[in-house]
Amino acid sequence: NQQKPSYFTLDNGRLFAFAVFLAAASLWVTPYLPLVDLPQHTAQVVSLQELWAGTPMFRDTFTLQWFQPYTLTYLILYTLALVMPVTLASKVFVTVMIVAIPLLTGRLLKELGAQVGLRWLAIPCGFGVAFHWGFLPFMGAVPMGLLLVLLTIRFGREPTLARGIGIAAATFLLFFFHVIALGAVALLCLGYLVFLKQNYRNLPQLARLWLPYTAGLPPMAYWFITTLNRESYVQGADINFGLWWERPLALLSLPMGFGFTEILPAAALGLVVFLYPLISGARFTQQPERRALLGTLVLLLLIMPTSAFGAIFLYPRLSVFLLPIFLLAWDYPKDQQPRFAGVIIAIIFAISATNVYRFSIYGQNMTDLHRTINVMEPQKYVRYVGATQNTP
Repeated sequence: NQQKPSYFTLDNGRLFAFAVFLAAASLWVTPYLPLVDLPQHTAQVVSLQELWAGTPMFRDTFTLQWFQPYTLTYLILYTLALVMPVTLASKVFVTVMIVAIPLLTGRLLKELGAQVGLRWLAIPCGFGVAFHWGFLPFMGAVPMGLLLVLLTIRFGREPTLARGIGIAAATFLLFFFHVIALGAVALLCLGYLVFLKQNYRNLPQLARLWLPYTAGLPPMAYWFITTLNRESYVQGADINFGLWWERPLALLSLPMGFGFTEILPAAALGLVVFLYPLISGARFTQQPERRALLGTLVLLLLIMPTSAFGAIFLYPRLSVFLLPIFLLAWDYPKDQQPRFAGVIIAIIFAISATNVYRFSIYGQNMTDLHRTINVMEPQKYVRYVGATQNTP
């Protein structure tokens, strides 16, 4: 008798779609997302609405600065807020980012001829540092960064003029999502191209392949110079690398979608997930360009500071790229399916279920905010002054 195929396999597309849906659904069990900086980002969008509406208080207080590496995120949120409340627009924006990461990871795996089923492991990645702290511009840059890697793989395989223009356009646009993401992803792509087809032996060819990525250099240089000269908090900011023992734990735990408060159990879970390709029968790839892609990212994560030039959580926020890029470096023997698929599927579902539970609890604890909102007069502005440790 022929054995019936198991439903719990990594190539079950319907089960994968449900797992992605459950991960995204956790965002909708609470009226407000548990993102620290979300209020200030939504306030920026509301300020933009009021500025363009000609509201005197905003027009006399604020000015627009278009040349910023966050512009596209705010324009996307502003566009969404034309047809829905800004809080709902932020939920839609974050949901798209959460869903895009495993989908693009699967596309990258397919493009390289790797095991597409490993995309399951990327489902929790979007719930890391950028999510918890509400770095919306950086969150918007993550799918764009993975897309740039995908375009690089295609460009390296067939370096046509049209694909080069696409690389240049994506690089330029990525700046207006987030400059840190642009710098990191561009380095990954350049490292991939160095070892693809032994391009390091043909420097003129390598220079031609690198040329489209220079589209992001002029805006990066201009923005950095003007910001350094204009902003005092950047001029006096220290460069901090953090404690040496925190980094390996953070790099294991953050891709699991948990913050620093759960670092030890999340690191243990992350170790299981990172070891899964090896345990399930995969072998580290023999293709040097794929090794270089991962090696460049690992080196960057190891040497990058925790904070510099007034920006915090530099290497932690880049950890969102670690698991998707790590999965690209593994190959399974021909016709072999990953072993222990049911175990890893159960782990991914457990992480999503945990997020549903903890975000629902967060929503239930918002009663004080709801009480405050209910006493606000319609069409009136509310100013809030928060006390801090430095408040007299």
